[in-house]
Amino acid sequence: MSKRLIGIDIAPEIMRIAIAEQGKQGFVLRSFAQRTAATNEQRAMAIAELLGNLESSDRVAAALPACAGYQRRLSLPFSDPKKLASVLRYELDSQVPQDISDAVLVHSKAVRKDDNLFEVQTIAVPREKIIDFLAPFEQSGAVLATLDISPAPFVMAYAEKNAQSLILSLTETEACLCACNGTEILEFRTIAKALQLEAPTLHPLLLRELEQLARQHELDNPALKLIGSGITQALQSFMDEHSDWSATVPELFCEGAPLPASFLPAAALARRSDRSRGGFNFRTGEFALQSQWSGLKKPLIAAALCVILSVGVFATDAYLNYARKSQKSDRLQELIHQQFRQSFPGVRNIVNAPAQMQAKLKESRERMRNLGLLGEASALSVLREISEKTPADMKVDIRNFLFDPESVRIEGTTSSFEAVNLLSAALESSELILEVQITDAKMSVDGRQINFRLTLNLQPSQEQS
Repeated sequence: MSKRLIGIDIAPEIMRIAIAEQGKQGFVLRSFAQRTAATNEQRAMAIAELLGNLESSDRVAAALPACAGYQRRLSLPFSDPKKLASVLRYELDSQVPQDISDAVLVHSKAVRKDDNLFEVQTIAVPREKIIDFLAPFEQSGAVLATLDISPAPFVMAYAEKNAQSLILSLTETEACLCACNGTEILEFRTIAKALQLEAPTLHPLLLRELEQLARQHELDNPALKLIGSGITQALQSFMDEHSDWSATVPELFCEGAPLPASFLPAAALARRSDRSRGGFNFRTGEFALQSQWSGLKKPLIAAALCVILSVGVFATDAYLNYARKSQKSDRLQELIHQQFRQSFPGVRNIVNAPAQMQAKLKESRERMRNLGLLGEASALSVLREISEKTPADMKVDIRNFLFDPESVRIEGTTSSFEAVNLLSAALESSELILEVQITDAKMSVDGRQINFRLTLNLQPSQEQS
């Protein structure tokens, strides 16, 4: 009997499913469907409706968005798995802006780059995001065997094995742009909620990012592949007209009909559900499937019998103590949940109250920092300073504003290169700003304005004005 390969693509408001079969004819798409599902309860109902009763041979795969975690290529002087497991978390923690001590970490095999260094692709995703993503599968009873992360499944499915390519995945969640050499990801970039931008703004932005990737990695006439719900004929025509590449939507057929671009991510995940294709899987550690522990059943049963025989004399007393402690534990757990609901009434799904409370407190501290309530330079204070220091007669349009406590990056447009220099000089006079660097300034395609990027290094330990 052919086994079913099932890919599930989850967006904020919509869930798409592609079902294929792997048999003598290879990978064959059999059906696809989508449902409106904005909550975990609705997603659980949609999964149960579309998948029905899963057989033991069925394989289900899904993927977290790329922006859900931190992905880095780490270079280390060794490849021993035990050494890698002991240092990768600390090495990655030094390169990302957030604490990852509670994150789930996966990594690729070490690949030798030269005589002294090995390269390891390492990814960390916060526990809370995995818990929330798995919730509808737990509620529906469907077994999600593979939980990967974008863009790896899409590259494995649609990149050309022996050629250079660019892959643009444009979905309701994010735009993910990849530069690939075969199925190796050279670099990728993400733009969160890109589809909220209008086409006249979005299309040039995507083209500009793709051109930068191609230039940076010296891609020679790469193929441009477009997948996702945001792919339109207008976008494909824009890429064909304004670039040297031929923009194509990969052709897949289901029962003789071409598969829409919006279902190509789900089809790629259906391919990924075949474990022989490799990749990353966050179903590990505490999130591992029960079947992965089946090999431990016999030694655990033997150990349990030894324990029961050795402590049989004290069984009754132990049971009574356990019952009393269990009642106390249940009461404490109830009080914790009650306190959590009072503190955070908007949270419905409580899985691990202490961990979730820590995450909420961390989120609150970040909001206070952005509002300048922690005695540090805040996003609002810096934005106000930029507004006040910008000359009144200068026309400046700030498109992107990226803030952290040490530096700020702004991207925008203005009328001339001289205006960029004047803006830089004006901002350097601020007491909040230590240094201003012009990291990019170039004329737009139509020659009417200057696109610029500034990096503002903030004064250390600056009090909020």
